[in-house]
Amino acid sequence: MTQLTSVLSHELDLVGLARTALLLAVIWWMYGAYAWLTNAVPPRRSSARSLLVLATIAYLVLAISVPAAFGENRWVFAVAYLVIVLVHSGLFLTTTDPGNRHGILRVLPSNLIVPLLLFAAAAVPAGPWRWACWAVVAAALWISALVRLPTGISVRAPHFVERHGLVLIIAFGETVVAVGCCSAASSCSPPA
Repeated sequence: MTQLTSVLSHELDLVGLARTALLLAVIWWMYGAYAWLTNAVPPRRSSARSLLVLATIAYLVLAISVPAAFGENRWVFAVAYLVIVLVHSGLFLTTTDPGNRHGILRVLPSNLIVPLLLFAAAAVPAGPWRWACWAVVAAALWISALVRLPTGISVRAPHFVERHGLVLIIAFGETVVAVGCCSAASSCSPPA
């Protein structure tokens, strides 16, 4: 959240807004995917918890790369996203519930295509083609949700309330930090 805010605050125009929106669309997709994963496949085994730690490290690397994800950190962002997707897919496929397995198999192709599209975006020169690739990435994710609706996955509503409540707590906390930084400093730029 802080990194996305930083991107927007350093580029407070339509380009910065578009960049932030595309980054948020891609990152939010996998955040939601992990909420579904831990809902359907609770990490009770140490191997599952270890893989979730690996995904958390990949998320940290991804977050650090966000400010330059369209530029010098584009490869780092793409590799981190690939690791996040592979861990998610691998853990989801360990489910023994047939409904959960069927549900993930419906969205798995879309999830696996996105890192490839991010690599394509990283490979093209900066400019309109890179923007077009990022737009295709975001569109592919959100359109796939309409075309390949994951049916049959078991849902525990309190789990989703908790996961999304945590996002609000983080956002509110970062807001307090930003206000504090603005009060302490002469400028309101986010902390480095």
